Amino acid sequence: MNAGAIHESEGMSIRARSVCLGLGASARQSAERSGWTSKESAELAIVVVELTTNALRHAGAGVCRLQVDPEEAVIVVEDKGLGFPSWVLERLRASQQVEGGRPHRPGGLGAGLDACSRLCDDLKLMNLTPQGARAIATRKRRA
Repeated sequence: MNAGAIHESEGMSIRARSVCLGLGASARQSAERSGWTSKESAELAIVVVELTTNALRHAGAGVCRLQVDPEEAVIVVEDKGLGFPSWVLERLRASQQVEGGRPHRPGGLGAGLDACSRLCDDLKLMNLTPQGARAIATRKRRA
């Protein structure tokens, strides 16, 4: 499992954004080495960049762990911020309801989390005790 620490003490700087983009590039390379297509690898990189950017923006620091094998990728991002607002957790839960055999995805999580929800097979957001948040995104190969 690849792990990368992310840290920024004064909001999202260009340097902090570069760290997130670098983690995304690393995710893309790991996926391609595991036989994922270029499109799948790029989509996985988007999820890594979005989740790590959220951790930096809202908590100032975090940890990203990535596990990629030929069939599945799991991304875990944790931070020590204030956690997800209850409305975000409720909207994610609503977006994962199945209607007519297909997931209902109404949106409204914010552009980044909406993208992650669409690009992944499973997205779990949870608050940690006493403080912090964890996002777990799982993506199976579609090729």
